[in-house]
Order: sequence, then C-alpha cells, then structure tokens
Amino acid sequence: DFGTTKANPEIYKMAAARMGVDVGEVIFVDDNINAVKTAKAAGMVSVGIFDESSAEYVDEFKAAADGYVMRFDELV
Repeated sequence: DFGTTKANPEIYKMAAARMGVDVGEVIFVDDNINAVKTAKAAGMVSVGIFDESSAEYVDEFKAAADGYVMRFDELV
C-alpha cells in the first residue's frame, strides 16, 4: 500500500499520517527487531514482543525498544 517496506522509516510516518495522528502518538508492536528499531527511529513508541523466531534477539529488543513483552496481554 505504501510502495516501501518496514525497513524504511517513511512507511511508519505514512501510516501515522493515514491514521490522522502524529507519528509519536503511535505504539508500534512487532516481533522483528529491525522493524522495531526502524519504527523507533521514525518517532514511534516501539515495543518488542516475544516470538520463538526472534528469541535470540531478546536482549537486543530490550536495549533498542521502549518496551518488551512476552504476550500481547502484557500491553494492557
């Protein structure tokens, strides 16, 4: 829909604009460390979420993201 990928910070800015909010008002949750880092670089609050496929990156998530959770219900 945006003509780019989650590796480009502009996609997060475009998504926020499409929702009609400032990029800093968005909480981005993902199990991909690179997407979390890029969303944070774009100005979003970024939260890593555990997934078996990214288990080796837990420490990196915790260092790079604004938060890290094991399950979605921890976000409430």
